[in-house]
Amino acid sequence: MRGLLLVACLVLASASSAQERTATLDDGGDKVVLRPDHTWRYDDAGGERCTPVGRQVEVCALPSVWSPVAGDAGFGPQWFEQSADFRATVWVLGGPATNIAMTTEAVRRFINGDRGKDTDFGLTPEETQAELAGLRPITLSSVIGGTATRVYSYVALPDGSVLIAATVEDPSFQYSFSHGTVHADFLSAIRVKGSE
Repeated sequence: MRGLLLVACLVLASASSAQERTATLDDGGDKVVLRPDHTWRYDDAGGERCTPVGRQVEVCALPSVWSPVAGDAGFGPQWFEQSADFRATVWVLGGPATNIAMTTEAVRRFINGDRGKDTDFGLTPEETQAELAGLRPITLSSVIGGTATRVYSYVALPDGSVLIAATVEDPSFQYSFSHGTVHADFLSAIRVKGSE
């Protein structure tokens, strides 16, 4: 639905002058900037927006950098998109609410479950200078089905839970420098209350 509304806005914008114009999407009230070249971006005039994604965790970013994907966040994790090629999400596993101790093996099983059955390659450890919740994360990458690359970073939080962030580049068949930059940017957008 959002795509259809956006196409309508782009058609109207193309008939107007060669200046950027602002439009509002009917389905969520989000404002977008329509460019003369028929592309668009979310309007950042309102500043950084924080979206809760779990107990004590939120993603804070300018809408044009990481925008929540519309949908039922209660059905699964809240996804964010940076462009047509990059999307990201966050999970919080275990902790005091569940009384489940998270081990490295349990975290890897969760990640393997998320990667699904279409996995051609295993998890490859990656170096990152980025921090997640003020901690140096363990980062793993994986090529999925030869068409997408998923990168996961995770840290153990003081309350016993584990925070996992994932970025997906689709289409992609390798972990690129640009994906590493996007992944680090997403990690920096994640805020955990009490870890500042």
